[in-house]
Amino acid sequence: VSFAWLEDDDVLQANSAIGSTNDDLGAPVTDTNYRLRFLLDNTGDKDEEDGYILRYSINAGVDWISVTTTSNYVRSVASGQALSDGDATAQRLGSGSFDEGDYDENGAITSYIFAQGQESEHEFCIQFRSADISTETILLHIEFDNTTVIDGYTNTPSTTFTAEVPAPEVADNLAITDAATADAQRGIGVQDDATATDSATADVSDPQVSAQDDVTITDAATADVQRGIDAQDDLTVADSATTSVTRQVSAQDD
Repeated sequence: VSFAWLEDDDVLQANSAIGSTNDDLGAPVTDTNYRLRFLLDNTGDKDEEDGYILRYSINAGVDWISVTTTSNYVRSVASGQALSDGDATAQRLGSGSFDEGDYDENGAITSYIFAQGQESEHEFCIQFRSADISTETILLHIEFDNTTVIDGYTNTPSTTFTAEVPAPEVADNLAITDAATADAQRGIGVQDDATATDSATADVSDPQVSAQDDVTITDAATADVQRGIDAQDDLTVADSATTSVTRQVSAQDD
């Protein structure tokens, strides 16, 4: 048995491959269609007439559970393409003598005749369920419909899910009012028409900060502007104010 993961982005034989034959899926997107194709080889001494089912296991557990249209974790679904359950497959993964297989949307293929010495390929359309999955590793394989494992089974599809941690958000448009201390750190801007009023202290400590147009600092205020800050147009420093400006500061027009 071999397998391949495929996108649900076209009809049979034309849909896109994900990786190479027998590659694991990685971390797929939940609640999104994927198609899983199996290559079977009848190396026995006679023709076979069997059904097949798709089954899954969680975290390499001993229990294998049938994939159906209502199963947890993994669910059979209808394709988003022009396909129907039971459509015939053509050869894609193998290179030997070929008997057509089945495309499946319910997790079960019934009464399939498989000639001795032939290859066949079956393709299943499935989704991984966000309602059930958190950090599991999911294994899948194809079995006979009486739940007997196929002889010589060496390649088992798997996929692993890990928890996602959202990044913190810092909102814009912060307001700083009377007698407040403006401690602007790392890329925060204090912009147009800002007023630092009575006895306020503006402590701006990072080179990415701009104190811009029409800034007024009034009675007895102290402007302590450090590292690469521009105090621009119409800056007024009134009665008894002290201006301490250090490194790359420009006091312009009036």
